[in-house]
Amino acid sequence: MRCHALKHISSVSSYALRSRVWIPTLKAAPIEAAVPSYQLLLRAGFIRKSGHGTFAMLPLATRVLQKLEDIIDTEMEKINGNKCDLPAIVSSDLWKLSDRWRSRTSELFTFRDRRNNEQILAPTHEEPMTALVAQHHNSTHESLRLYQIGKKYRDEVRPRFGLLRAREFIMKDMYSFDTNYSNAVTTYDAVIGSYKRILQQILRLPVVQVQADTGDIGGNFSHEFHVLASVGEDGILSCSGTPNSTNKECSYAANVEKAQGLLYEPKEKNAGILQSGDLRNSAVKDDTAYHNLWISLARAGQTNNTTDSSQIPYACELFSAGQGYMILVFLRSDRKVNEISIKMQLDDRGNSLRRADLAYWTESSKLRVLIDDSLMLGSSVANNGEPSHSLHEAIQAAQVEPNDGKTLESSLSISIGNYRLAEEEDICPHCKEGLLKASRGIEVAHAFYLGQRYSNSMNALHSRISEGSVVKEPYEMGCFGLGVSRLLAAIVETSHDKNGIQWPGVIAPYHIIVLAIGATCVDHPLAIGANKIAAQLSQMPFVASSTLSGSVHVILDDRWQTSAGVKLVESELIGYPYRVVIGKQYATARLVEVQNRLTMEKTFIKPEELPAYFEDQFAE
Repeated sequence: MRCHALKHISSVSSYALRSRVWIPTLKAAPIEAAVPSYQLLLRAGFIRKSGHGTFAMLPLATRVLQKLEDIIDTEMEKINGNKCDLPAIVSSDLWKLSDRWRSRTSELFTFRDRRNNEQILAPTHEEPMTALVAQHHNSTHESLRLYQIGKKYRDEVRPRFGLLRAREFIMKDMYSFDTNYSNAVTTYDAVIGSYKRILQQILRLPVVQVQADTGDIGGNFSHEFHVLASVGEDGILSCSGTPNSTNKECSYAANVEKAQGLLYEPKEKNAGILQSGDLRNSAVKDDTAYHNLWISLARAGQTNNTTDSSQIPYACELFSAGQGYMILVFLRSDRKVNEISIKMQLDDRGNSLRRADLAYWTESSKLRVLIDDSLMLGSSVANNGEPSHSLHEAIQAAQVEPNDGKTLESSLSISIGNYRLAEEEDICPHCKEGLLKASRGIEVAHAFYLGQRYSNSMNALHSRISEGSVVKEPYEMGCFGLGVSRLLAAIVETSHDKNGIQWPGVIAPYHIIVLAIGATCVDHPLAIGANKIAAQLSQMPFVASSTLSGSVHVILDDRWQTSAGVKLVESELIGYPYRVVIGKQYATARLVEVQNRLTMEKTFIKPEELPAYFEDQFAE
């Protein structure tokens, strides 16, 4: 067939043209791209590396990100979220007000402006948002929930895995302000419910909600959402249940830093060589001999840490919490210390916790002795079968005699509790029946109940009437992050095959690609048929849920001089959920080929049946 000069489709066409969308694909990913999501996002033309840990988002990526933002905006609106947009540059003065400046790390981006004022590229916005509310809001009833979606910054030591760990990233962060604890918990639960809808119901990701540490942000309790993936940097321990369990649906899950595990069956709960109840958080009388006894036990435990000797059935790890304050942690020699548990015992001193050795010890030092409850069990014996008599005797010798209820001031105190890292096959602390199983996850969302951590120090107050007088009190706060750019990569990490990406329809850059195989110019009958089908499909509504709807997004591959093989391979690499091919079957039997990218199944149907077919597909 003879073709005439190429005709251009109107710029107001309801579908996109591949020739006009910049998609710089690669045959192979750079060697530095070590994980599938990084490799595929590079190869499929979604991103390009700009610098160390920074990336350019190309047209396909911006479409996916916009759809993610639309989903988030819809869900935040449901829970009365108010969208804002705060500057990325934050004065260090605000961090000094909240006292976060003192505990800052090298990951914080800082610089001095021309006035020599120190500024921050914000990793989060607790301080500026709290300052904003402190100056301009005073409510006695309503919960105020402010959020934004924008770029954040963290000077990662080793940014890697592409968008999964970058120095510049896109995050949704919400900050809530409530007048009492009950309302704050209601807000917390509302945001958690919203995250579940986004991650599980809309995006249908393999997500687990876990208990988490509050970290440098602070607060009273915290939860994370992890997308389960083998490349995940975070370890997770969750209850696996048991065939004989009465609670097969136990939902316990925590990251490895926060998780706790039991080392005994419930029937053995009270069996032990030591009874710990009277010793928890007990102070003991000052006596140099007692101090020296514990130091000698610590020295023996440290020796056990560095040799293969099994003569001592415990180990000891040492920490300092400021000058003249030593912490000795005794635990089974086959377990490791959980530093988060140690920090929780130290209140304000927790931020200064450091590893130490006995060289820091002086006779004037205060000693805090923490004994892991694994040493209280009858099973806590050495390989030779002898229990830890020396440690037992030391605890008994150090017990406080009755002091008529008076608080005993002492430079030596003993606490017994769970100070070890939980491990796989420990017993679940929640149902006490299932065993903990280990998995890896990509953290994509985090929720913190902050309490008055920021509102108190930054004077964010509300008014209430008490006995006829106006009383001002700090707001109860929460903060809630969702990593938008990281979520994009996590979706690819869990939704791909050997051919490329498999986008969920709700966020795919385009829902359908239309190809004309055999057409060499725009006038060709197959090309004309492809244009008609693309126009027809782009008029269809796309309904992902009762609240998420719009038009079907269609792209027509109008590169008539490009080979069929290149077009087909590229369409699978990019991951359009559906591909409609107009080829030989269309010319002979008026049938088109439809391929489902997720299943790779192909169906031949008549063009006029396409709307009904896709209506059914999108409804699933």
